[in-house]
Amino acid sequence: MIPGLPPSASIHQMLPKKALYEKFCLTNQEKVKFDRSVHKMTIAAEVSPKTVNIAPGKDVKRFYVIEVELQSKKYDRKSIESIFRLIEQNIVLVLILKKQYRLAVFKGVLLESDWADLDTLTINLVGLDLDVVWENIVKRIGNIDVTEENTLEEQISKDLEQRKLQQQIDSLDKKMRSEKQFRTKREMYGELQSLKKKIK
Repeated sequence: MIPGLPPSASIHQMLPKKALYEKFCLTNQEKVKFDRSVHKMTIAAEVSPKTVNIAPGKDVKRFYVIEVELQSKKYDRKSIESIFRLIEQNIVLVLILKKQYRLAVFKGVLLESDWADLDTLTINLVGLDLDVVWENIVKRIGNIDVTEENTLEEQISKDLEQRKLQQQIDSLDKKMRSEKQFRTKREMYGELQSLKKKIK
């Protein structure tokens, strides 16, 4: 049973890898990648008005919690994303490796929480209906602070853009430090300042 969820939400139903392989007609190479990432999958809970005392939302009528036992922390992200496509519902994945876990959701992009000790796992249902509950879960997992003028989707897109810019800045800064030619270094510095203005 997932801490934070009532016993009435508990399912504990195995989700065979074969179902995923057949639905997406995975190649042998894709199957190998998936097997190297995922040991087994279990549908742990269904959160819906019939299992918890929360009204349905306009968009979210239910969501599922799936436990995914990993083979390694270096898992293939595309393999994890394929699990979300297998069940065409809102899903929270609990990615487990030994005594650690991280939560994951898919909202246009794969959002993951930080790793934490498994005994601290909890999924809190905060909100008057499932739309609000789901949005709060996504914000928690993605560590998203939605500003007043943005929707959740817009905020995720902006955060992703900022993250990409920061990666470019870090990469260019590293190259600039190792560059020997002054002229090239100066050009890189100008580009770096331009990127820093964008991120602000």
